[in-house]
Amino acid sequence: MIDSQTPGSPGWWFKRLAEKQVMRLADLHRLHRYAVGDADLPEGDNRVRETFQTFQRKARSNYVGLICESLLERLRVTGFRAGSDATAADDKDAWAMWQANSMDADIALGFRAALYMREAYLMIGPPDGSAGKYPVITVEDPREMIAEMDPIRKRRPLAVLKMWNDTVVNQRRALLMVGGDFHSYTAPLRDDSMHAYEGFSLDSWQHAGAAKNPAGRPPVVRLPNRMNIDGTCLAEAEDTIDIQDRINNQILDRLVISKMQAYRQRWVTGASFEDEDGNPMEPFKPGADLVWAVEDETARFGDFSQADLTPILSAVRDDVRDMAAISRTPAHYLLGEFINAAGDAFDASETGLVAKAKERMAHFGEAIEEAIRIGYLYLKDPRAAAFDSEVQWGDPQRRALAEMADAATKLSAAGVPWRTLMGVLNFTPQEIDRMAAERASDALLASALATTPAPNPNAPQAPAKDDSKPPEEQPAETQ
Repeated sequence: MIDSQTPGSPGWWFKRLAEKQVMRLADLHRLHRYAVGDADLPEGDNRVRETFQTFQRKARSNYVGLICESLLERLRVTGFRAGSDATAADDKDAWAMWQANSMDADIALGFRAALYMREAYLMIGPPDGSAGKYPVITVEDPREMIAEMDPIRKRRPLAVLKMWNDTVVNQRRALLMVGGDFHSYTAPLRDDSMHAYEGFSLDSWQHAGAAKNPAGRPPVVRLPNRMNIDGTCLAEAEDTIDIQDRINNQILDRLVISKMQAYRQRWVTGASFEDEDGNPMEPFKPGADLVWAVEDETARFGDFSQADLTPILSAVRDDVRDMAAISRTPAHYLLGEFINAAGDAFDASETGLVAKAKERMAHFGEAIEEAIRIGYLYLKDPRAAAFDSEVQWGDPQRRALAEMADAATKLSAAGVPWRTLMGVLNFTPQEIDRMAAERASDALLASALATTPAPNPNAPQAPAKDDSKPPEEQPAETQ
C-alpha cells in the first residue's frame, strides 16, 4: 500500500506528480501534433464530411513546425568557455563529458521538444560505462517526465517523476526522484502506447524499491522555453495555433471550391430526365466528344461563372504574415519569397529571430551548465561546487564570410586577442585549438628557416680546380 496521505512522503509526491502529468498530457500531445504537421482537421460541411475527408487532410499546412524549426537551426552548442576562475582544461573536461554522451548531436532533440512542447529535461546518471568514465546524460521527453520546481529557485526541481511503458517487461514503470533518494514503482501494462497514462489510479501501482541517489538531489535539469516569471513555459508557436487553424480552414475552402465551383457549372431548363416509362434518367455528362441534345425545342442551356479563388489566396497570405509577425519569424521563411532582398533589409527582417535565439540560448545554457555540475557531483569532483564555464554557442546571425573577415581585421587593429578573433569568425574551440597548434608549427618552421644564412651572390668565388694538374700546381685556394 502506497502512503499518499503524508505530505512530503514518496507516495505523496508520486500521486501529486502523476496526476499533474495526466492533466497536462492532452495539451502536450496537441502541441506536438501541431508542430509535426498533424493539426486538427479543418471544419467542413457535415453534409459532405465523408466525401471531403481527403480534402481535410490535404488542407493542413505545417507553418507551426516551420516556426519551431527556423529557431532550432540557430541553436548550436559549440563548446564551453572558462570564466575568471576556470582554465582551458576545465572547458575541455566539460566538452569531453558532453561528447561522451553524444550530446553534441542529441541536445537538438531536447531543444526541439522544448520548442514543440514548452519544456524538456536532461537527466544525469552515475557512470555505467556507456559514456566511458563520465556520468550518463540523456534527453527526456516532457510526455514521460514532470518536475515540481522550487517556487523560489525556479530552475531547481524539488521532485521529479519519470513514467513510461516498458513493453520489454510488459509493465508500466515510474521512477520518483526526491531529495537524495530514488523510488521505483510498477503497474500492469494496459496500453502499448508509450505516452498513455490517462486514467491514473494509485491502486494499480506498487512500490518496487528505493535506492540512495549519489548526487544527493534530483539529477534532472529543465530546458524551459519562453519561461514566465511564475515558472510556467510556452511552446514556441503556441500563440499562433488559432491562426494555423484559420489557414487550414481557408485552404480547405479553396480545395472544395476548386473541385466544385472553379469550373463553369452548366444548367438546363425545359428538358425532361425521365424515359418514356417515367423512370429517372441520368443527367448529361460533360465530355469533349459528347453532344448534348434534347427533342424539346423549348429547352435552354447555359452555364454559371466559375468561383474566383483570388480572395481566398490573399486571405491565406495575410494570415501567414500575421503568424510571422506574432512569432517574430522572418516572412520569407513562411512565404518562401523575398519581399525586399537588399542586404540591410534582409538583416533587419531577421532581427526578431536572432533576438529569440539569443534569449533561448541564455535559458538553455543555464540548464546545460547545471547538468555539467551534477555530472561532477557523481565524480566527486570539487568543480561541482564552483563550475565556472559558460556554454559557447554558434552565432545565430547569418553573416557573409567577407563581412566577418573585415570585422576581424578591424578588431585585430584595435588589439583584440587572436583567439577571440577566431571566435568572432565563428570557429569552434576545438578548431581554434587545432589552428593554434598549426600556427605554432608554422612559426617554428619560419624561425628555423630564418636562422639559415642565405648565399651571397656578391661574394668572391674560389678558382675552379683543374684535375689535369698535380696538387702542387693547383692554386692555394683550391688545395
